[in-house]
Parts: sequence; C-alpha cells; structure tokens
Amino acid sequence: MSKRLLTRREFVRLSALAGAGAVAAQCTTAPMVVEKEVVKTVEVPVEVTRVVEPTATPAPEAGLRRGGQLIHATSYSVDTFDPHLSFTAHVTFSTSVHNYLVRYTMVSNDPAEFGLVGDLAESWGYDDPQTVVFNLRKGVKFHDGSDFNAAVAKWNIERMLNQDGSLMKNWLAAVDSAEAPDASTLIVKLNKPYGLLLLALSSGVGYGRSAMMSMEATEKLGDDAMAQMPVGTGPFKVKERIGDDRIILEPFEDYWETGEDGEPLPYLDEIVVRYIPDLTVATAELAAGTVHTVQEMPPSQFKAVEAVEHLEGELWTWIGLSIITGAINHRKPPFDDIRVRQALNYAMDREGLAQAALFGLGVPAALPNGAGPTAEGWSEEAEHMYDFDPDKAKALLAEAGYADGIDTTLKSIFREPDNSATQYIAEVCKQSNIRCQSLPLERTVWIEEVARQNDFDLSFGRYPLAGISPFFFRPNWTCDGSNNYGGYCDPVVDDLISQGEGETDDARRNEIAKELYLHQMEEAHHFNGARLPHIFVRNKQVGGIVPDWSFPILNAAWLSDA
Repeated sequence: MSKRLLTRREFVRLSALAGAGAVAAQCTTAPMVVEKEVVKTVEVPVEVTRVVEPTATPAPEAGLRRGGQLIHATSYSVDTFDPHLSFTAHVTFSTSVHNYLVRYTMVSNDPAEFGLVGDLAESWGYDDPQTVVFNLRKGVKFHDGSDFNAAVAKWNIERMLNQDGSLMKNWLAAVDSAEAPDASTLIVKLNKPYGLLLLALSSGVGYGRSAMMSMEATEKLGDDAMAQMPVGTGPFKVKERIGDDRIILEPFEDYWETGEDGEPLPYLDEIVVRYIPDLTVATAELAAGTVHTVQEMPPSQFKAVEAVEHLEGELWTWIGLSIITGAINHRKPPFDDIRVRQALNYAMDREGLAQAALFGLGVPAALPNGAGPTAEGWSEEAEHMYDFDPDKAKALLAEAGYADGIDTTLKSIFREPDNSATQYIAEVCKQSNIRCQSLPLERTVWIEEVARQNDFDLSFGRYPLAGISPFFFRPNWTCDGSNNYGGYCDPVVDDLISQGEGETDDARRNEIAKELYLHQMEEAHHFNGARLPHIFVRNKQVGGIVPDWSFPILNAAWLSDA
C-alpha cells in the first residue's frame, strides 16, 4: 500500500469524530545553581502558527478587587490528596493548597523566561557539589496551626524518599540525607553531584509532588486521612470535595504572602475546581460565564474561544503536551520483539496527527515525551529515525513472524485531544497492518489498569516536560522507575541517565543526552506523535494568573467588576 496522509475530512469520517470537528470550524534547562533566587531562565521558542505572548494576565480596566468566586475547569480528576503519592498532584488546586521549597515560574514575560524562585526557601546555595543549604522562611503556619520549619522540611524530604508508593523517590535518588541544624536551615546531602535537585523540588517541574505537608497533622491523623484532606501552607485550604465533580477551596486566614494591595493573599473568597473530563463542553460554559478559566483546552475549541469577545486564549509554547506519549508494554508479545516496536514507530503519521487531530496547532515530535529542538540532546538523526513508512513497518512485522499484521489495543484517558489523537492513530496504523483498537478510559481507571497493574498493550499518556532535560525522566525510563509503565530494563539507559545527572559541563551533558535519545529511539522503547502547546483560556475578567511552568497558578487570581 502506498503511503499517504489522511485528510482531516477523511479522519473525521473514518473515526466518527464529526461532533468534535464541528465545534471549532520548548527550552533547555540545565540549572546552574547560584546563591540567588533566580537560578536560570530560558527563552521560549515559537513553534506554532499563532502565539499569544503569555503574561501575568493583564489587568482589566476595572482593576484588581477582592472577593468573588472563581470557577476553574480541568480534565484531571484527583486520585489522592497526598501530593507525594499522587499521579495528579499537579492539578491546579494542589499548588494553591501547598507551598514548595522553590518554584519554577515565569520571571519575565517579554520574552517569556522562567527561573527558580524562592517559596518556603528564601535562598539557597551549595557548600560543595554535594551539599545544598536552604535558608527557610520564618513564621509560616500550616492550615492546622502547626509551624513550618527545618525539622518539618527534613521530615517531608525523608517521607518522599521512604514512603511506600512515593512518586518522588526516583527524582530524589541522589539525596543521601537531610539535616535540620536549626529551625530555619535545611541541609540536603547528596551521594553525587545532581544538577536537577532544585527542579525536582519545584512545584511546576516536579508535578507538584514535592509539596510540604504538615508533619503534625500526618503523624496525628495518619496517611489515610491526608489522602482525604490535605494540610498545607498555601493561601487556600480544601473546604469540601464533592466526589469527582468538584473541589471547593476557601481562604487560609494566616497565609504569609501579601498581595499588590499590601494585604494578605488570597484576593478571592472561593475557588471551585470543576472536573470536566471532556473539555470540549467547557466552551459553552466559558461563553456563558459559568466557568472562568480552563487549563489544557482541546485544540478543536481554539477558534470557538477566539470568537467570544470576553474570552482570551493563550498558547503556552514553552511547555507543550506530548500528544501522544506512548508506552509500549515490553512484558508480553508481540512488543517484547524490537522489530514490532520499530514497526509501530514507522506506522506513526506524525505530520497528519499534528494537522488533523490537533487542528494545525501541533508540531510533529518523534522523541520520547515529545522532546523538541530546544531540548537538551535533541538531534535531527533521532527525530527522523522513524519517518512515516508503512512499507517498512509491514516488512519488519513480517520479519518478526507477523506477515498478516497484529491486533492490539491502545488505552488512553477519555478526554480531548486524546480521543481524537488515538482515533487518528488507530486509523492510520491500518496502513501498516497494525489493527489497533482505541480504548478510552476514565482517568482513575486508566491509573489503576495502566500505571498500577500494567494491564495494557499500548498506552497513551501526556507529559508536559518536552523542553526539560531528558535526565529528568529517571522515573519514566530506568529499570526501577516508578513511572516506567512499559516495564523495560535497559542498563544502557540507566547508565546514561546516571552520567547525565552528575555532569556539570553543559556541552558534555548535551552529548550524553543526545546519546540517550538515540539509544532510546534505536531500541524503540516508546512511540510518540506530536507536541501541542498548553492552551489556557480565561475570561478577561480574571487577572493575576501566572504560569508555574506547566500549569496556571491561582494563588493571586482575582476578578474585576468588568
């Protein structure tokens, strides 16, 4: 069969996605730590056809005011309120309920630049390559009235390292110990130089899992209670959770940070975080004013959003969701055979996916986790190792003993643009004799079946770290990685990640990263499709929101009278 691209019209017809079609008609981070609040900033590459330059959401004419209820929509449901164990700790509510030692956030919006800034740590520095000293903020209280101090920070670090099910273990594998010589000094000892420590401990890049929890509340009430009701130091505390429908946040009266008016944050009386698994339906609510902000809006809705006068859509190009990031289950046939995995990669029509399923807002991205040209280690050789070629795919399948092709399933989370992307992949893979059934699941079911039970052939997830160093993916790629859903164990990958983590020379680390990506691609450990900018939509009445690298931060959000 000759290779060709599916047109958008063919795609919509074949995958029965006419409803979705009708609605609408990155940065190298190799932190060089200095004794300043801002560690390193990065310039944002432009990779999409239209870019709304991100800002701290310009103030509406009526100006900042206090009070009011903000309604925020997300497609992420919550598996547990315990941030150290959560697959969804980066849901927007978590960064409003908790603080972190540091934040990786926007420090300039013209051009957009990001850097590490102090949060619960006011400053930090290296006594030597394996000793990091944090000077902590004084007078900070948890929601239960207990104090935040160095002993509590030490307890949190140790909990992230030792708690059963902790998703921070891999990122903190270089941590040897934590010490608290006095109430405001935290010392972290490393077992090797580790340039990613501060990023791992930040709110944005660390997926919010490094949040500081109340030691007193956890020891008094137990881990199970913390999974149901978090106790942080943030400007908001959880008032109520109504199933998987919504989370209601109320102000924490003793919060330490002040707003632009000199009064304590937050400005709002209440935040309602609504779980809407299919965000295509949120456009109507945005237009009606019953929802104020939406994170990761599906690309099919972008034109519809632009048509509404009181809405603003922003493309956050620096972060970019990898659509898709594919996990291949190496544990069972046929994907335990490298030739079948390579065939799957040749079957990926990335250009078609970016155009048809992502409505022209995406860009092809073949490397694991959608790494782009500005990511450390990216190369043309790796990017184009598996350009779309159904004939090569079929030949590899035949060589592996599957001349008639294979039947498989692709599990994903039910949401957009995931549904459109998986339907497109299922259709285009037929050209390569890969008959792939798309199985969209509710998010908590996907977490249980894929992440915990590893019950899948192929799986599709999202990762918003396409511009980050590949050495940050230790949990995803190493033999003992907590997020290594594919279950492969490749000593070469482990060794290269260990080398890169400890390398302080930028040029040498880039070469190690390049070698890592080339090896990952040659072994076809993953499959990937395209990269989509984070689409953030807000009512122009909303001000004060800034991106914390990957997600909007609502801590200083406010509503004008306009």
